[in-house]
Amino acid sequence: MIAVLRVNFMYDGDKLLPNNAVLYNQYLKDRLDILEHDFSRRIIAEIDKSTVLSSRKVQSPFLGEISGTELSGGTKGVLVMRFVTKVHNYYFRGEGFGSNCVPYMLEVAETVDIKLSLSHLMEFPVDGVALYIENSDRLVTTYNEYFADYVKYCASRK
Repeated sequence: MIAVLRVNFMYDGDKLLPNNAVLYNQYLKDRLDILEHDFSRRIIAEIDKSTVLSSRKVQSPFLGEISGTELSGGTKGVLVMRFVTKVHNYYFRGEGFGSNCVPYMLEVAETVDIKLSLSHLMEFPVDGVALYIENSDRLVTTYNEYFADYVKYCASRK
């Protein structure tokens, strides 16, 4: 199955999740049990280079023993995308995710409708990825199509 991630190029809007860092911590504080899920363990290891010790503890090579709310913003964002269903009607702010989060966002998008607002050109892999660009109301499957839609959006903002 090809992942389809919904992208909207915008700088603001009333459907954006406000202040992602605070919300991610709030959502995860009440759901730290998700840290022990296989998906969570894998992305925490791959994105943050850390090891889940328990539902309350993560071993970071940089910070030592931390709680799940102290993981990187990108890791927390992907966990919220995957496990917190009440945010699925909102757009995630793309600037909170590094390129290392993209494969996991696409994986989540295979089973959950993910909406991402972008105010910058995020790097997506070219092959096997379909992005639905809401601004142009079309599905793009190549980087050139994605880039063209981004340029068209930027030109329309002037």
